[in-house]
Amino acid sequence: ALRAGLVLIVLLSSWGLKGVIITEASLFALQTLFLIATFFIKVKKRKIKKATLKEYGFRKLARYAIYCFFQDIGDIFFDASTDIFVISYMGGNTPAGLYGMVASIGMMVYKWTPLHLMVDIIRPVFFRRYARLNTDQSLKEMFTSIVKAQLVLSMPMFFGFAILGNKFVTLFFPRYQGIYLLLVLFILFTVIRGIRTALELVIYAKQRVEIILESKIFSLYNLLADILYFSIWGLIGIVLATGTAELFRFIFLWFRSSRDVKLRLPLKAIFILLLDSVVMAALVFIFRDYATSYLNFFFLILGGAAIYFTLVYFISPFSEREKALRFLLPIPDESETDPAKIEVALLERIKELNCMYAMAILAERYSDSIEDFLRNLVSILPPSWQYPEITCARITFDGATYKSPQFRVSKWRQSSRILIYNEPMGEVEVFYLEERPPEDEGPFLKAVSYTHLRAHETSLHLVCRLLL
Repeated sequence: ALRAGLVLIVLLSSWGLKGVIITEASLFALQTLFLIATFFIKVKKRKIKKATLKEYGFRKLARYAIYCFFQDIGDIFFDASTDIFVISYMGGNTPAGLYGMVASIGMMVYKWTPLHLMVDIIRPVFFRRYARLNTDQSLKEMFTSIVKAQLVLSMPMFFGFAILGNKFVTLFFPRYQGIYLLLVLFILFTVIRGIRTALELVIYAKQRVEIILESKIFSLYNLLADILYFSIWGLIGIVLATGTAELFRFIFLWFRSSRDVKLRLPLKAIFILLLDSVVMAALVFIFRDYATSYLNFFFLILGGAAIYFTLVYFISPFSEREKALRFLLPIPDESETDPAKIEVALLERIKELNCMYAMAILAERYSDSIEDFLRNLVSILPPSWQYPEITCARITFDGATYKSPQFRVSKWRQSSRILIYNEPMGEVEVFYLEERPPEDEGPFLKAVSYTHLRAHETSLHLVCRLLL
């Protein structure tokens, strides 16, 4: 409402489009000041020694809501309307109309990608699955699968437009013959946008919305690059400005989120999809000269799609689990239906509950000394792992180190950071002293030992906040 009111006042005055750009820049400056203020508040908050769980829950919710609200301000410069403002002011109505056509077609193509088509289904299922499993491994699995599903359509779309873009423009938009290269570049950057959207789902799940808000700093780069690049390369410069801003934003989100969860792009799957798309594009290129009518163009697209999906079927980037949609839907795994595996899982869960019960007793006994609490806690962690006789643990917290008996470092290790108000204060590490048969994550069980570590980590976070 504030933005709309200011823009309306400026447009009714004599400032025109120049005033709109100044207004948008001023709103962005307010967002930047908010980020700076948030930083100092976070630094000050680290000095707080007493906080109840109830207070922390309210603060966490309020902060999440504020971040979600203010991050929308940064989106104004990533919107095509900002590009059109700059083009209209610097180049007039004709180039603005051309770019508007390119942006409309590009967004129409993006809306056909799986992530956009099913976002209202994917988002709640994504968060519900993570809330149920509560493991970083589940986030990694869902992120990888969503990226594959996104690229399985967006990648051939890009190659298809690269090969048939001229024919498409000639047949459907003959008055806009100059938009072919702009259209291909725009669709290329929508591929990056799809991967970035999948990454943002992970960041939302980890409740690190401030990272997304901080990434909006590249909207300022987008605005300045629009002005600079348009004066040098014209409309190509506008597309490059918006596209590189999207790329830099994705890189920023990737590295900032790596502190919370180590994600990996499915490079093997990307290579397979790239290979399938290139083969499809090469075959379509041979027959592209026959696309002289709407009917021929349609059959050429249909033939290219048939070739591509045949290749994907025989050279598939998806695992059997992903083909069954197990990464997204609540379909039970074999480990959840096999009686022997269920018994093992239940025994491991009993170990976990015993450890958490002992942790609660220690927290009550040593409520006046977090050092004594951690010194005793480190000894009760090994018995809750799959092979307690060869397990040792180490806790590092606020510069101090606590080790279990017979501790030594080995190459078989699991670890997780201790976060106090989202600030790293230490680390919990578990080691196997001898080699054991390979499981889901080296010698560790993904569905059991990883859950232990995550549960202990979460409980330890809460206890440390209360004892500080």
